[in-house]
Amino acid sequence: ALVDRVADQPNIRVLNAAVAAQSSQGTYHRYNLPDANSLRPATGLHELFPGLRLLETVPVETLAINELVKSIDLEGQQNNRLVIDLPGLESEVFLALEAGDSLHLFNRIELVAGREALYEGSMGAAELRDWLASHGFDLIDDDASEDPDLPRFLFRRNDLALEVRDLRLQV
Repeated sequence: ALVDRVADQPNIRVLNAAVAAQSSQGTYHRYNLPDANSLRPATGLHELFPGLRLLETVPVETLAINELVKSIDLEGQQNNRLVIDLPGLESEVFLALEAGDSLHLFNRIELVAGREALYEGSMGAAELRDWLASHGFDLIDDDASEDPDLPRFLFRRNDLALEVRDLRLQV
């Protein structure tokens, strides 16, 4: 349905893939609450949803975020938005983007993340916001209107802050 919906927009490509920090074999955890599904087991999410039950685990091949970014060829394009809605994998994906020198390709980042760490090995929103701020992204919107426990954050790359950081490193 999504492919049909965006068929007339040549700048949009729909991929059916489990995106993670690196390509490997992963385990997809499917819960009775579909928005809770993740490549990570839920931990803190059980406090928000006491009736949350694991329905099944499914082995999946994951696609590395940097492979995905390289396949899109974003170099030279000025207005790129990255949407991260990867429950429990947010910090891993950001670290992989930084290591692959791909984070700078995005001037906007939209992040859906729990205020608290909700999955095994995940970070809460405050830690993720601080990490993005230290990498030159300013928080411009914090929208909790859809779900107060899983707000949507919008960041804008601050090129001046990045330039100052680079100059400090040179000094």
